[in-house]
Amino acid sequence: MAAQDALRSIKVGDVMRKEFEGIRLDEPLSKAIGKLEDGWDVLVVLDERGEYAGVLTEKMIVRTLADPSTTKVRSVYRRAPSVSPDEGVLRAAMLMVENDLRYLPVISDGAIAGVVGDEAILAVAVKTPFGNLKVSELMIPNPVSVGVDDSVARALAIMRREGISRLPVLRGDRVVGVLSLRDIVEKVLRPRAGIGEGERRPPSRRVGDLMSGDVVSVSPDDEVRKAVELMMKRDVASVIVAEGGALRGLLTRSGVLRELVRIEAEAPRMVVQFSVKDPEEFENIEVDREKLNSMIDGFLRKYGKFLGSSYVTVYIRRGKGRKRGRRLTHCRIQVSGPKGMFTGVGEGWGLNQAVRYAMDAVSRQIERAKEGKEADRAIVEEILEML
Repeated sequence: MAAQDALRSIKVGDVMRKEFEGIRLDEPLSKAIGKLEDGWDVLVVLDERGEYAGVLTEKMIVRTLADPSTTKVRSVYRRAPSVSPDEGVLRAAMLMVENDLRYLPVISDGAIAGVVGDEAILAVAVKTPFGNLKVSELMIPNPVSVGVDDSVARALAIMRREGISRLPVLRGDRVVGVLSLRDIVEKVLRPRAGIGEGERRPPSRRVGDLMSGDVVSVSPDDEVRKAVELMMKRDVASVIVAEGGALRGLLTRSGVLRELVRIEAEAPRMVVQFSVKDPEEFENIEVDREKLNSMIDGFLRKYGKFLGSSYVTVYIRRGKGRKRGRRLTHCRIQVSGPKGMFTGVGEGWGLNQAVRYAMDAVSRQIERAKEGKEADRAIVEEILEML
């Protein structure tokens, strides 16, 4: 209760950054890259009228292989909801989790007053009793990993299957490095001029050739405060949780944010959150809400006891195709909690069908976990779909 009260008293205006840099939708991506290299971690994107349109970060640019000199900002940026200085930081954290974003613009009296980032929210959150939680309470236990001699193709397949962007690298049972999606993009994909629309074969180089050997780690008994401060000091999105060099878990920046959202929701067990790529289109997605609620309720009843206090995120992205008036919809369901992380991907005509397929996929993973088995399938798809 003390943590809740302390967190709810903090306003966005208390932690927002008033300085920000803007860029226009029709400007080349190369100009945005220049501004980010000058030290800005996020750019506020403005439309033709100079009004707020969205945000652009280095991560968004890294995930595209397009030529920055000819690609416009409008092809890469993300629309992002805004917050006001008077709103609570827990509300901002919820919007970040829902939209898979690290930064939100702060709007006051119709004008952009600044930017609030997850780092600022976490910095003040860990100064409250929330920071006294143990890493073991929030970490992903026994996270998926790769071996130092595994191929990059296998690492990409795991990232695609699990919906993650970094993997601990092991030699035997000891952590020796971390491989990130950014490592693969910057060191392999971007330099490979031969990658074209018809090529679907991921690179065959060893994980050990690309990984970072600088492992940032904490122990399960460390306080979350220490882990978050370490993430900020080293400018990393996650820390390895290890004991005696052996992998025990993974604590991510987004995982700590999700816990803040769970506290705000005051949910005793499982929190379900929708994250829509184009939020303003959500109401237009063809959906039988009664059927959708029934599917989700059934899933929670079936696996709630096994999963414990977990966070379920339903990611939705609209496709371009249509069939009988229904839009092609992509869905990814990610469940994270004490039992680990489970991810299912589905695609269908309309939201209900896509959610059902994704739910079936994640249910199969959970069933394997309940039986004590690990999935060992190589799913290799088109590289650009993985990014």
